[in-house]
Amino acid sequence: MNKMIMTFFSMLIISLICTGCENTSMDELVPANDITYNKIEKNTVVVEKGDITPVFDKPLELAGYEEKKYREDSDEYEALKAAYELTLKSVNCEVGQKVKKGDVLVSFTSKELDGQIKEKQEEKRLAALELEHIKKLAKINDTENYDEQMESIKQQIKICDLYIQDISDKYNEINIVCEEDGVVRYIDSSLFDGYVATNSDLIIVSKDDGYYETEVDNTVSFDAEKTYEAGSGATKYELAVLEKVDGKLSDEKAENNERISNTNEKKEPQTHVAYFKPINNNGQMLEKSIRLETELNTLKDVCYVDKQAIIRMENAEYVYMVDDEGKRRAVKVITGDVVDNYCIILDGLSGGERVALP
Repeated sequence: MNKMIMTFFSMLIISLICTGCENTSMDELVPANDITYNKIEKNTVVVEKGDITPVFDKPLELAGYEEKKYREDSDEYEALKAAYELTLKSVNCEVGQKVKKGDVLVSFTSKELDGQIKEKQEEKRLAALELEHIKKLAKINDTENYDEQMESIKQQIKICDLYIQDISDKYNEINIVCEEDGVVRYIDSSLFDGYVATNSDLIIVSKDDGYYETEVDNTVSFDAEKTYEAGSGATKYELAVLEKVDGKLSDEKAENNERISNTNEKKEPQTHVAYFKPINNNGQMLEKSIRLETELNTLKDVCYVDKQAIIRMENAEYVYMVDDEGKRRAVKVITGDVVDNYCIILDGLSGGERVALP
């Protein structure tokens, strides 16, 4: 009985499968098309050769920029404060102000030291009066010798002067005194609130050479007859091109580049330094770094490629050149500036090649 049931179900399943096959239309299947994957067209670009107008967009750095930071050590300041009853007197500068060596940027006052100065000044005043009195006596009575007495008073006055100078030197140690000419860049707000934030920058004074500079490759040139506008945020500067700075420009680099170009070795990027002098800036403080964005002269007959094609590794730059079969070969290149989305090729490619994109 069981064998008959199993046989019946087996025949039923086979019948259903056959019926399903008869109702399936092969026309509903998608035909197998021969689709060729063209790697060259999809993942490569052509290296171009021709004219291109670059837009220069790069920061300019203030030449010779140095900062001097003035601060108070907490232990030393607390010791001075306790010893001399020290209090903050005044802030004698403001941000953007030009200061000279020896200027007192921040001054303090001390009841102890001020009292000593007044005492010695009064002692000196009385001694000077006494000296004048003895000089008058000497004129009236020439029979008596007053030299020893006058010399003693002069020594007393000299000691008072030395004592006052010593207190003044002590104040110079306590006060924040400018150590070299420059421009005030920063003043900590604690000083205006009447206290000293120790172990932090209280005053920052900078010095510079008064002009901006940036290194560019030799495809970049600026028109010495025109001015350029650059800035940082809302601050804008009008800049004139400097052809030389203190008798030097990029002569050393130019000689080095010429030496390299005369060898059989692969040329390194040729560069020079461009200099800019702020004009008509009404004496405003120069920012450490500003950005110059401007359209440059059109570059004639240069080689350029999509910047994404450039691969940088181990201090060198490469592109993958692709042949008609899609095979890739690494080629070392020397690049110049980036113009929009294109990178100028100074050496390694001549135009017309296909190179891979990542």
